[in-house]
Amino acid sequence: MKKQIKPLLWGIAIAGVIAIAGYGQLMHAASQLPRLVEKCKAEHLIAPKGPWLEYQKAPLVCDPEELRFLSPNDAIGTQRGIVTIVPNAQQRLLVAAYIAFSVPLISFLPFVWQFFLQRIREVANAITGR
Repeated sequence: MKKQIKPLLWGIAIAGVIAIAGYGQLMHAASQLPRLVEKCKAEHLIAPKGPWLEYQKAPLVCDPEELRFLSPNDAIGTQRGIVTIVPNAQQRLLVAAYIAFSVPLISFLPFVWQFFLQRIREVANAITGR
């Protein structure tokens, strides 16, 4: 019976590592967001100012809360990075969670297989009278 529990424990350990890695990616993306916002604001300050480009009347939007409704195809430059970084990290976290959930289930299969084989053996022994 201990042979079947060892893969389950390994599966749980691997699932924990996968979940921690997914969470780490999300935290890394969240730590990159302030840097991208500052870069966006800096781009706004060095943007060309001329009579045909009035950036002061229509400033470059760098707030992630305002940009979250914007599609990545509609954003340009650093704004595209702000728009895509958090949803991509959240999607990676979701994929990591699915994988982390399925790994222990798969590693539990040998235990279940042996359990059912033992029950079938018991039924066969009961039928044959052993």
